[in-house]
Amino acid sequence: MDVPGWIREGLIDGVVPYTSAEGLFSWELAWERAEDIEYWLSLTRGTECELALNVMSRVLIPEQYRRKAHQILKAGVPYLAFWDSSKTWAVDKIDAGSYQHLRWLGHLQELDDWIQAGEPNLVHPSTPLTKVGEWEMTFIAE
Repeated sequence: MDVPGWIREGLIDGVVPYTSAEGLFSWELAWERAEDIEYWLSLTRGTECELALNVMSRVLIPEQYRRKAHQILKAGVPYLAFWDSSKTWAVDKIDAGSYQHLRWLGHLQELDDWIQAGEPNLVHPSTPLTKVGEWEMTFIAE
């Protein structure tokens, strides 16, 4: 595959590099080295091809997702991607609610504020839905 050539020739609209981890290992943190990020930025800079780096590893706690998103966006990458990050299959590895925090990662200023505030707890207030009209919405497995 000649991805750099495809980008130069305008043959692709966007590229989502999977990971920078050795052997494409999805359980390792990706994009830890600035030069790995810069490689993809340099390929897409000044072209019509959009870049989104895939945030890896698959199994991160919410704070780790935020730190990784902040690092990538701060480096100048315009978009984030998440491939196969659902925690439903990895509940024994990490908090199953981590995946719910991905929707909060798109704004660099919000991430900057969170980092500067000392990375406070990421609890988002919510109220569980238990009843809609006369319909009972709770389920207790026996």
